[in-house]
Amino acid sequence: MKTMLKCLVIGLMAIGVFFRSEICCAQIISGQAAPPFSVQDLKGQTRDLSAMKGRPMIILYFFDVDSKPSQEGLLSLNQLGKQYKEADLTVWAITLSPRDKIDRFLTNTSLLFPILPDVSGVSDLYHARVILPTVCIVGPGLKVLDYFQGGGKTTGIMLGRLAERQLQRKQIKVAKALSDEAVKKDPQNVKAKATKGHAALKEGNVKEAEQTFKDLSQKGPQGEVLGKEGLAAVYAKQQPEKALQLAKEVEEKAPDRAYVHVIKGDVLYSQGKKNEAEAEYRKATEKKTAEPYQEASRYNQLGRFYASSGQYQRAQALYDQAISIDPYYIEGTTNKGLLFEKEGKWDKALESYRQALAIEKNDIFAVLLAKKAQEMLDLQKDVERKKRMDQLVKDLAARYHVQREGRKKSEDTWTSQAMVLSFVD
Repeated sequence: MKTMLKCLVIGLMAIGVFFRSEICCAQIISGQAAPPFSVQDLKGQTRDLSAMKGRPMIILYFFDVDSKPSQEGLLSLNQLGKQYKEADLTVWAITLSPRDKIDRFLTNTSLLFPILPDVSGVSDLYHARVILPTVCIVGPGLKVLDYFQGGGKTTGIMLGRLAERQLQRKQIKVAKALSDEAVKKDPQNVKAKATKGHAALKEGNVKEAEQTFKDLSQKGPQGEVLGKEGLAAVYAKQQPEKALQLAKEVEEKAPDRAYVHVIKGDVLYSQGKKNEAEAEYRKATEKKTAEPYQEASRYNQLGRFYASSGQYQRAQALYDQAISIDPYYIEGTTNKGLLFEKEGKWDKALESYRQALAIEKNDIFAVLLAKKAQEMLDLQKDVERKKRMDQLVKDLAARYHVQREGRKKSEDTWTSQAMVLSFVD
């Protein structure tokens, strides 16, 4: 009997391991195309993911209306959406819960986002039936950026990553608010604190950034690395030697960090030490560790270095790499357009600027560059039209002279000569 019971337990454990491994393996992977689907919301409006291809970001939030841990992240996003109406958050709340439970949930919750009852297996497409919440962050071109399963601490990690993504999009206020929310969920989330510091620096609030990074540098080994790296970025322009010293300290403690080499490269380049700067940019591209909002900058900076010395093909390859890593990195896209300008390829330059504007329609730099490229294309067309007109006039003059010579040689003075008409477009 004991032997049979032991075998049964072992068998159940094996089945559990099997199913657990199936669940772990059956996940959505960053970089893959988001599985397409079409469902109706509570008002009967069809929500088709394929129709959202032009959106910079869509958050698919799978949850259970009866589970508070499952709702936690959704309610945080809802509060953020109310506080920052300019946040441009597109969230689809998808649930397998029955309609009566959804209605009860909505009587107590004023939700900004549409709830999509899943009656067509969408949850299965995203492996979101067993573990809830499941959150899939979808980026430009409907490519998966991030995928999270589980509540509690995972919700804090998800909010922190979403803060990083908003920083990539240059949605500074939203990035800071999400960072605060992530830290509220988990006070030890040093990455979220670093995101807030870099967001403050991006908006030009140097004092806030400096204080954030100083505080962070006191939060254990990882906090020290992220804090000193942030301080190096703060001091890079005004106190370059201090920045270089901090970068050196980060290198010693975390030799795989990439961004410190970008900072060093920028400082050295500004000092006219181009060879040393190139070496640092190259090191940055070889390192393994960088935050999502820092990844692309290392390839962009090395690309700019090569572009400045006329090595356009090498520069373009690096810009392409920056864009592939970070779809929101419009600096790489606009820099690629500037390369095309130098080569006189105004049509390709305009295409690059339009791609940048598709990601961030209010980017002034991209707007001005696109306008300039369009004007140059129009001017080129005018020049080509003028050349064509000049050639047509020459052709008409040549025909006229040929006909005139023919009339002189003709002995028949009574018959009219053939008339030749030319139409000029």
